[in-house]
Amino acid sequence: MSATNDHFNKAAAGWDVRPELLRRSEAVAEYIRDKIRLDRDTTSVLDFGCGTGQVSMLLRRYVRSICAVDSAGGMLEQLENKIVEGGVRNIEVRNMNILREAHMLKSGSFDLVMSQMVMHHIEDVAKIIRELKRLLSVRGQLCLVDLDKEDGTFHAKDMFIPHFGFERSEFGRMLEEAGLFNIRFYTPFTIRKKNYAGVMGEFPLFMVIADNFAPVIGGDS
Repeated sequence: MSATNDHFNKAAAGWDVRPELLRRSEAVAEYIRDKIRLDRDTTSVLDFGCGTGQVSMLLRRYVRSICAVDSAGGMLEQLENKIVEGGVRNIEVRNMNILREAHMLKSGSFDLVMSQMVMHHIEDVAKIIRELKRLLSVRGQLCLVDLDKEDGTFHAKDMFIPHFGFERSEFGRMLEEAGLFNIRFYTPFTIRKKNYAGVMGEFPLFMVIADNFAPVIGGDS
């Protein structure tokens, strides 16, 4: 992912001044708050591929702690500046490639593992889903936001992308095979942008939430 890191390091300085990216993060954070029960005293979060930490910053007041992880140092510098300027105390920043260094994070450490627009950059998606599941607490939840299947025009023509988005059924199957439960999909945001041919297009995003625990069936009468 070195070429991907180079791309995001170059884009880092101007990332937070792009209003469409902030609107997307605001929509994602709002969906997370609506669909997942957060507790400011107990909920520990892993923000995988956090970028400049837009979603982490929006959720920080509703959770106990956030571990914000990314392999692009330029992105993390922007997040660290925001943490210092805002006097934020509950976000820990870690520069690491979780694809190779997930073993450095303790199993069962997080009540919520989340990412935004990361999975389509990863070649072996099933493998990373298994690693993320390992990091979930017994009652933990996985929340991933990414592109619905698209025609390959979302990114620049010369940028290597392993996946042009995902079919929801295919993605849900990978979550099931990893041992996750109660898989549900939402559409938190639709990106409107010109593709590399200069044609305006719409690219919907999916949010998938899955539980690390089986649903309770029946109960005492």
